[in-house]
Amino acid sequence: MRTLAELQSVGPEQIALLWPRQPDQGMRMPTVILVGDNERREFFAWALTYLPELRPLTAFTRIVTQAEAQRYARSTGSHPLYTWQDACLGLILGEASSYAASSGGTRQVSLSGCASTYSFAMTSAWLRGISSPDIETVGNQWERARLLTKQPTLAPSAGQLALPWRVLRELGGPEGAGEWARSRPEAEMVRILKSCEELARSGEIRPTTIWETDETVESSLPVQNRGVTREERVARFESVARRATSEMQRTSPLIGFQLAYMASQISPGTFEHFGLLLPYLASQPIILAWYGLIAGLTARAQKQKIGGGLGMRVLRDALQAGDWLSRPTCDVGFFELDILLSADNPLTDFRVGSQSQLCVELAPGVNTFLRWPQRVETSGDLFSDQGQIREVRDLVHEMNSIFQDLDVARTRLSRILGVPEGFRDKRSRRQDTKDSKRTSNPC
Repeated sequence: MRTLAELQSVGPEQIALLWPRQPDQGMRMPTVILVGDNERREFFAWALTYLPELRPLTAFTRIVTQAEAQRYARSTGSHPLYTWQDACLGLILGEASSYAASSGGTRQVSLSGCASTYSFAMTSAWLRGISSPDIETVGNQWERARLLTKQPTLAPSAGQLALPWRVLRELGGPEGAGEWARSRPEAEMVRILKSCEELARSGEIRPTTIWETDETVESSLPVQNRGVTREERVARFESVARRATSEMQRTSPLIGFQLAYMASQISPGTFEHFGLLLPYLASQPIILAWYGLIAGLTARAQKQKIGGGLGMRVLRDALQAGDWLSRPTCDVGFFELDILLSADNPLTDFRVGSQSQLCVELAPGVNTFLRWPQRVETSGDLFSDQGQIREVRDLVHEMNSIFQDLDVARTRLSRILGVPEGFRDKRSRRQDTKDSKRTSNPC
């Protein structure tokens, strides 16, 4: 079942099993189970009761409502994200750097740290052509999943990060086109959007677009085209940033964007000087996200790449191919996780791919990664079902009977051949002792 007409033929009270192709080979379990728009929680409750061996079920198959299936079927399947992938990567690196810096640990950004970010999930969603309101839902579910699994509180939050992502989606259109104007943004946000449009076209921002007055332009203008050294640019940035400290109390997003732009112009299109912005994280939580977005847009205009090998790995993982009919690659889907962990007695005894990490699917093909308590495996888990225990005992009894028959046959054969009992080797005698112990102590 692939066509929109076939999906529309499913009644609201019906359940449909979907495969991307004929299930004649490999795993025959459907890749998607289609349920009524208001029936998902009831279906999960049924599955928890009658299919406990498949928990979590969403590790094997997606549970999709009919309304969601209609939207997914209408989707083009992908967005021309490859023209904006450096901007997406910049947001991922900026967000991950913010978390690493605010955690008080080392400032080294890791692949797993990037894969756990809001921006990583939004990049995956945007690639797959997921649009409003579903893409906003992805962000809300990312935050909810962190709350359910008791992750540390992060700054910036999903709500704060939604701001630079709105800017990028407006730039990328057509899905975001017009949405910004309809929301009647403040004058500061209009200035940020126009600045990013210029960055995407030419890799630079005109002074009159980003700065408020000619005096500010003269004193603060990055000087990448004036023949000064990189060290002089750093000194100029630090001088202007100190003067702007008093204004930072307003927590204006434009101030954070301006400082991020100035820092980026020390080495345009790279992520080398994000450390200069760390002192301002407390008052401007998304300043590194702005810095990453600016670096990505500049690299796009100048046909450069950012992030090096780490960036390539992050994009490879974020841009994994697949559609809503493909088999999930997660440990658990968001809605099932919500049910499992929201219960009076949360159910956490399900298997995951990693002992320290949980992969949660927020939307088809859109995964996020969370720290997860290490699960202690026990031998009892292998035979938790009482029926299996009885079957094992029966097999042991049957093997004991076979050993006894073999011993009788060996004794008769020795008598026929005239082999004295004393000729039997010590190993055989030890084996007889073990066999007698099995017989006297059955399982």
